[in-house]
Amino acid sequence: MKTSTLTNRFAMLPEHVVVSTLTPREKAVWAALAFRAGPNIDEVWAHVKSLAAELYCCLDTIRRALRSLTRQGFLFSTGKRHHGRHNIYRLAWDEVQNVTPTEKALPHNPPLEKIAQATAPLEKGVECHIPPLKKIAQVTPPLEKGAGGFSVLTNDPIIKKLTQKGILTQVAKNLIDEFGEENCTKQLEHLRVLQKNGTMIKDPARWLVVAIRKNYQVAISPSEPKAPEPAPLVEIPQEKPPNHDEAAQILAKARERYMLNDFVEAMNLVQQSMVLCWSAAAHNLKEQIESDYRVYQNYLIIKEHLDENTLKYLYDEALSECCIGGKTKAEILSNAQETATVDFLLFNKANRFFREQNRARRR
Repeated sequence: MKTSTLTNRFAMLPEHVVVSTLTPREKAVWAALAFRAGPNIDEVWAHVKSLAAELYCCLDTIRRALRSLTRQGFLFSTGKRHHGRHNIYRLAWDEVQNVTPTEKALPHNPPLEKIAQATAPLEKGVECHIPPLKKIAQVTPPLEKGAGGFSVLTNDPIIKKLTQKGILTQVAKNLIDEFGEENCTKQLEHLRVLQKNGTMIKDPARWLVVAIRKNYQVAISPSEPKAPEPAPLVEIPQEKPPNHDEAAQILAKARERYMLNDFVEAMNLVQQSMVLCWSAAAHNLKEQIESDYRVYQNYLIIKEHLDENTLKYLYDEALSECCIGGKTKAEILSNAQETATVDFLLFNKANRFFREQNRARRR
């Protein structure tokens, strides 16, 4: 069987709590807080989730009960927080608060004899002047509900503004006494400016209390708003239209230099062509030039490690491969492109011969 965490614990409830008009749920919340406190312990912090688990109800029910207890004077909020998260309250244990808030706000009922004397019929010839209701309303100051449910009289405009934002009257008076009317007025104007600018403030009353205590600085004066600075004019450069014809001409020259094994000049021309107009043909030619240029660089390194007879033998083989189509050696050597082809075959043969020699040595 599941046992509660409050087993073998008890709390003495004051009579004014038991006979009050509180709901059973509010009395249960007050009793649960009394478990954690006592007459000798001034402050107690309320963990909403723990209270909801102990009383088998939802979180909103606990929050409503705490607000109702605070509003009716059975709890007093200290304005402090436990580890910055949970509100710290003070329970109403004193005998001064043994009367329910509704009874405090109402005058005591006079005895029936006085009521009978006051309501006795008037004698003939006696005039009774009753002022109109409007004048009575003008003379009677407004009543506002203060901290703990007491009815208090107030005509201060700053207190009215603070109470309109949701701050209790007693808390508003304490803020004015401690921090001054000027600071309170400044933070009220600060809140108005923030709400006008679209800033979302979930709890204006709590924000005002913290702002008055910490003296928040107003970033922008409401009377002198800063005008937005005009954005600087930026000239957008106009892109030149791609020149396809010129790029094609440069690409043709690059292909000619490539056929003659002039890799450096061919690469420069390809890059110029791609700047004017990018094309897939230029990109493919660039990759071919890079690949063949690596073969040429390897040949220059291998050439120093091969003797003249080996190089002559490889060159003859490359030249004989180019003569397969019926051309003579003299015809091939007279054509620059054919000669470049023979040289490139020599590059590949030399690289292949050098790799085979190294493989044989390793074996």
